[in-house]
Amino acid sequence: MISTAKMIQCRNKLRLSQQEVTDYVGVSQSTYSEWESNKGKPNSKFYLKIAEILQTEIANLLEDNSFVQIIYNQENKDSAFNAVNVQIKKEKNEDKTLELRLENAEAALKVALKYIEKLELEIANYHKES
Repeated sequence: MISTAKMIQCRNKLRLSQQEVTDYVGVSQSTYSEWESNKGKPNSKFYLKIAEILQTEIANLLEDNSFVQIIYNQENKDSAFNAVNVQIKKEKNEDKTLELRLENAEAALKVALKYIEKLELEIANYHKES
């Protein structure tokens, strides 16, 4: 479980408001407030987001039980690594998609410019004939 005191300490050290944390984590202000006031605890699915916004490792936010921290770190190291790889692949695919769109836009622009040149020549020839 995440330690309330450690969450508050990290948030205050970074001078973040509760609202800034809730916006990043994706929970309501009241939910986060409950976490910090020990009226509730975050689900483990929020641990990574909380650690990211508080600029620390998940293990640093866990309650002082080194055995729990070791198990948590071992279980989540692979899943965190996989999540990062998935994100990197996603971003690379998005970059490739943007590159293709840019290439298509450039090709369309070249075609349009050639068409404009053709129209300009036709207009110039029309004026010469009139």
